[in-house]
Amino acid sequence: MEINKKTIFKIFEKLKKPELLEYLKSSFIEMEDKQRRAVFQELYNETTNKNINPKQLYSKIVAFHKKSVNGEYYAPFNINSKNFRNIPNETDEWFSEMSYYLDETTNLVEKKEFKIANQCFEILHDTIEEMGNGEVVFADEYGDWMLVTKTDYEDAYIKSLAQIEEEDKFAEKVVPLLVKDSYQSFSSKIYSKIKKVANSKQLKKVQEQIKLKNIRLK
Repeated sequence: MEINKKTIFKIFEKLKKPELLEYLKSSFIEMEDKQRRAVFQELYNETTNKNINPKQLYSKIVAFHKKSVNGEYYAPFNINSKNFRNIPNETDEWFSEMSYYLDETTNLVEKKEFKIANQCFEILHDTIEEMGNGEVVFADEYGDWMLVTKTDYEDAYIKSLAQIEEEDKFAEKVVPLLVKDSYQSFSSKIYSKIKKVANSKQLKKVQEQIKLKNIRLK
């Protein structure tokens, strides 16, 4: 028998809090992990990590990177014509966690915690790079397009680098982002983001590297 959404929610509106909680508990138990994350992850993060400080966030990111390279999210299966669209729970969990850490690190930039934000971003970018190499997560097709961030973390990273890095180091760290963007049809508009925040020396050094490495900009 089909359960009508409007009808069931009208019933819910008439229930008392303890009765609603029982249905909520039952719903949680019946859900798969991916469904739980979709419904409860944001609330869970906002509550359990409400008072996390920058050093604690950094420690969590270090631990996440270690778990990633140690294969704790890697769940391979024999792919065939029927299951090739399947995404392992571990893969979905990895992208969910990575998205959370990217957003939280972006928030550090908003708070002008540039030094530790850069440290966090570098570990996260390294982890994404390792993900692309094939043994961090598993699926027939996957990539950073599966991230579900709320913020423009690349813009935040470039902004943070521009605040504290000298021109040589700045160019060294943003040029790989430019190269990656050139492979992805310039969807992230990395060069525009660099020009927006870089000082004259930083921008000049980046432009030198663009010419030297023959990096496409459009």
